[in-house]
Amino acid sequence: MDFIIDYIYEFWSLTKEMAPWLLLGFLIAGVLKVYFPAQKIDQHLGKNNLKSVLKAAFLGVPMPLCSCGVIPTGVGFYKSGASAGATNSFMISTPQTGVDSILATQALMGWPLAIMRPFIAFVTGIFGGVLTNLFKLENPNKLVEQEIKTECSDGCCSTEEKKQEKNKLKVALHFAFIEMVQDIGKWLLIGLALAALISVLVPDSFFENYIGSGVLELLIVLVASIPLYVCATGSIPLVSSLILKGISPGAAIVFLMAGPATNMATLAVIKKAIGTKFMWIYLSSIVIGALFFGFLINLVIPHDFLIPYVSKASEHSMSGTILTTILGVILLGLIFYALFLDRYFNKKEVIIMKNTLKVEGMMCNHCKNNVETNVSKQEGVTQTQVNLETKEVQIEGNVDIQHIKKVINNLGYKVIEK
Repeated sequence: MDFIIDYIYEFWSLTKEMAPWLLLGFLIAGVLKVYFPAQKIDQHLGKNNLKSVLKAAFLGVPMPLCSCGVIPTGVGFYKSGASAGATNSFMISTPQTGVDSILATQALMGWPLAIMRPFIAFVTGIFGGVLTNLFKLENPNKLVEQEIKTECSDGCCSTEEKKQEKNKLKVALHFAFIEMVQDIGKWLLIGLALAALISVLVPDSFFENYIGSGVLELLIVLVASIPLYVCATGSIPLVSSLILKGISPGAAIVFLMAGPATNMATLAVIKKAIGTKFMWIYLSSIVIGALFFGFLINLVIPHDFLIPYVSKASEHSMSGTILTTILGVILLGLIFYALFLDRYFNKKEVIIMKNTLKVEGMMCNHCKNNVETNVSKQEGVTQTQVNLETKEVQIEGNVDIQHIKKVINNLGYKVIEK
């Protein structure tokens, strides 16, 4: 009984610690979504040079996309003509961090890691992009949707722009507190649950006493993190708990880098959509970067350097105030609503579609929007609707279904032939 009480207490304490920063990060993510949409980035990433790689890394660091969201985005950039180096730079730097995870990192682990994390993601992204350019990988692909261009009169476009301008706040809030929460809410809960479990079960200084802070520790953490899926934000409470249990600063960095950027599904999609050589360069860049920075940080930063910052973040946090209690309830309420209730309160009118395609690889709302946007632009399509639960794409209109399948496959997903 004492274990259950201690566990619930730790879980709730961690939730309150992160709630103010997560909610603020979600809001910033919504603003970025509206005023700096991903589809406008590709125009800066086309050349196979260092400038495109730098731009891609710079744009990728603050983007609030998890690994399952960044893969379709990166593949979309690649199919639009972005160079292989710029694509790899963006795909490496983006999932490791983001505005939401930077703020949450500061809340639970202090400013040192909050500053180091985006810097390392930026440098690793550049390294991966340059390495890709050295292998001279060419990009022969163009997004299929570019074959069809639709023009409208100035009056039509201006009316649509005015309508979109009025809805920007609504779009930003929906993306921030519904779509973003739907995408990372489950993994955030898993991260909090594991962090609380570690805090209760693992003795203090466990890693220091039984594993140490050498290369072996870095390798163990790296091997454990590569196949797992954990978002940049969901990894924070887990690593925070591990730091207090004695894990070295370098090992913490390894997990924060490799965990969000790699998982088996991500690697499989990259291999299929862009190629085997690209996938190995992507994985090698992350592994080399994680081990390099992990080893370097352990050389220059004492083993217990981060513990005071983590402890101080906890001691000086607002977790004991009424405000954070309210925000903690709001955060859990948003997660519960986004994951379980949104589909029931926002049921759309059922429309009989002429074509239904089974598609693998759609994992989040970004995947949903990516497929719906690109399929809807094709000739003859009057409506497109993606069901993430059934992995189905329903299409209405007089369409060339083989062409639609090609569009979806070129986005990095896989249409299952019946």
